[in-house]
Amino acid sequence: MKIHRTPKGMAPAGAEVAFVPRLPSVNLLPPDVLEILRLRTLRAQFLAAGLVVLVCLGALYVVQSAQLGTANERLTAEQDRGQVVAAEKARLAPVAAFFAEVGLTQQLIMETMTKEVLFSDVGERLTIAATGTVTLATVSMTAVTAELAEPAAAPVVCPGSDPFNQIAVVGCITVAGTADSRESVGQFVVNILAEERFLSPFVSTTVLDEETGTVAFTGTISLTGQVYAGRYNDVEFLAQAPE
Repeated sequence: MKIHRTPKGMAPAGAEVAFVPRLPSVNLLPPDVLEILRLRTLRAQFLAAGLVVLVCLGALYVVQSAQLGTANERLTAEQDRGQVVAAEKARLAPVAAFFAEVGLTQQLIMETMTKEVLFSDVGERLTIAATGTVTLATVSMTAVTAELAEPAAAPVVCPGSDPFNQIAVVGCITVAGTADSRESVGQFVVNILAEERFLSPFVSTTVLDEETGTVAFTGTISLTGQVYAGRYNDVEFLAQAPE
């Protein structure tokens, strides 16, 4: 014998379905009550949303407060460090002033010694130019040893062969001596012209001694900027200076 199963809620095939009458659903609540219920639902939703917003704001406030506290701690630490640095700077202020004064002194020395003239070197070169046939009895020398911008450092005017065309130079040598002949005086002038430190040699007087044949002479020699040693602008020279 076969048993046929039918799905729940469905009548077997061929079976008659009985009609069960039902009443229509009718909402007997007045509209005001429905409106109140709807408002209550909306109010509950708004309250829930407000609570969520408050919770989010509270969490954000806590996070921001923590970050602000950390920032304040860092600021306090940096302020304390700044006070320490300021105190250290104030303590080292005399040292900085000392080094600044040393720098100014060094600059002043370098500017002053830029116009250093080694008079011994100039005298040696005069002796070489004399070549043994000229004897220099007296030698006087003037030179600009300060910056030309200073009032006391006016350029030197050395007498020359042309009194109407005098040139400003850095120094002037006045010499007086004797030579064994006028030719020796002329050779002395030629030797002077060959030296870059000297310029415009001028023999102002010559006197021949009839008995000895010697010639007494006087004259001037201009000095160029090559007479300045400039050794204090030489780094190698300064490095070799004794401590």
